[in-house]
Order: sequence, then structure tokens, then C-alpha cells
Amino acid sequence: MKLCKLLIGVFAAAIVAILAIMCFAPALVRWRVDILNGLPVVYREPVVQTLVFYIVAGLLAALTLGCGLRVLLNISCGEIFVAKNATACHVAAVAVFSIGGAAFVRMLLRMADYADAAAVLLEYNTLVAPAAAVAGLMLLLFGQIFAQSAQLKQDNDLVI
Repeated sequence: MKLCKLLIGVFAAAIVAILAIMCFAPALVRWRVDILNGLPVVYREPVVQTLVFYIVAGLLAALTLGCGLRVLLNISCGEIFVAKNATACHVAAVAVFSIGGAAFVRMLLRMADYADAAAVLLEYNTLVAPAAAVAGLMLLLFGQIFAQSAQLKQDNDLVI
């Protein structure tokens, strides 16, 4: 139970940190783009595309952490096998899939912008898309486990 309360605090702090960083996103993106523009052309980034990606990914990450926080709060209250946990896992999965899709689209746009498309494959966006796909599949799996467990619990409660 102590671990659950610790995780609740960590998730809440992470959500606050992400939202605080989102307030400074324009300045951070401008600073990052200014640094990258001093490098060779392959590493330069368009400001608007980068800003939109970071804001969308940050909001979706906050949504994902919020769903995780909701599941942890339900578990700490003793409501483990309920439909609310399954719904929260499914919403988090959609958010993670959306982050991966945005990273994939961003990678394709960057490949179209530069003659050396192979260099774009060395960026972090190339790793975000498959990692998000795996994380999304895991969240869907957990959502299905919660949903089936809730259904079994409801069936057993009706039998008694």
C-alpha cells in the first residue's frame, strides 16, 4: 500500500512537471532550434513543426499519466477489478498510440525535407514510434485484463 501511495505521488508530480514544462514549450523549442541550427543542415528543425509536436506529445503524455494516476487511486481504494480501470487503460493506450503516430508523421515529414533521409533515421523520433506501439499494446492488454476480471467479478457476485 505504501508503494501505491508513493506511485500516486510520483504520477501526480510527473503530471505537474509536464504541464509546467508545457508552459515554457515555445521558449524551449526556440532555444533547441537555435542550437541545432548551428549544426549541419541535416539536424536543423522547423520551429512550428517542433513546437506542435512537443505540445501535442506533452498533453497526451499528461493524459496518459492521468489515466495511470486514476488506476492507482482506484487500486489504493480497493477497487481493483472495475470497469473504470479498463477504461482508463484503454484511454491511455489511445494517447500513447497517438504520440507514436505523431512521432512517425514527424519523422516522415523530416525525411521529405532533407536529401539525406537516412540521417533522419538516427533521430529519437525513430525510436519513439515503435516504443509507443509496444507501450500502447501493453496498455490495451492491461485494459482487457481489467475488463475481463471485472466481468468475472460481476458474474461471481451474481452467482452468490
